[in-house]
Amino acid sequence: MSSLPEAKWMGNGRFISEYVQKGTPVVLRGVGVKRWNAIGKWTPEMFKDVEEPVWISVGNEECSSKTIKKKIPLGEYCERLEGGYLKQFELETITGDFSKEISPIDLFDTEYYGSQYFWMGPAGCTTGLHHDDEHSLLCQIYGEKTVFLLPPGEAKNCYKNEKYDSGTTCFDFTPATPDFTLHPKATTTAAKILKTTLLPGDAVLIPKYWLHSTTTPTPSMSINLFASTFYEQATDGLIRRFYDFLHRIGVYKASYCVCHHGDKDFAKMI
Repeated sequence: MSSLPEAKWMGNGRFISEYVQKGTPVVLRGVGVKRWNAIGKWTPEMFKDVEEPVWISVGNEECSSKTIKKKIPLGEYCERLEGGYLKQFELETITGDFSKEISPIDLFDTEYYGSQYFWMGPAGCTTGLHHDDEHSLLCQIYGEKTVFLLPPGEAKNCYKNEKYDSGTTCFDFTPATPDFTLHPKATTTAAKILKTTLLPGDAVLIPKYWLHSTTTPTPSMSINLFASTFYEQATDGLIRRFYDFLHRIGVYKASYCVCHHGDKDFAKMI
């Protein structure tokens, strides 16, 4: 296991040409400290009066086991901040436009289009190993988040499963707590794991198809931005939306997915 490469902010042009276009991961230390008002301002307490119910994820959803979710008012969840992980949440649905507080798309150029999501949870939360069909920029707002990455070529050793997640391929190997008895093919993969811990204001570029998982050593809040060019949206994006539509109407992996609770009628969560 090695540390992820780090760099100071080098400007949009070099960021795109040297890292995004080459598919090279990089940690940008402190890139958001002066750019994003959310750093040093946002805490879980800011949502304590929000009564809107949200779905909280319990355990490692990306592995082969049953997906477990529960519904709870956001304010109640934030008050205790325990019992699960608020994952990939569209914060605009309850608070309006928060792009003035944090806008990672500003680190890209006008060729890229983005969608951003909010993550919050107590210490001990996990996002299981997976890869996405878009570049992802993970930006830490509050607390710490540890990120593990593996090159795309290691996918063959990481025990892909068939669980559905939009634009995502999921795996059973867990870089944070590897079990080589259970996953013997991953023995050679372990030496290629890259690791970093993000602090508030840090960001990490996770190029598309790079495998990654995360853990939260402390209570944590973060934003991730999925970024693609128009061409990528018209190719990979079109395929992603097609399968997402089939899944949501119940004809493609309706009962085996990351997005719906394993033993409920999936339509109740759409």
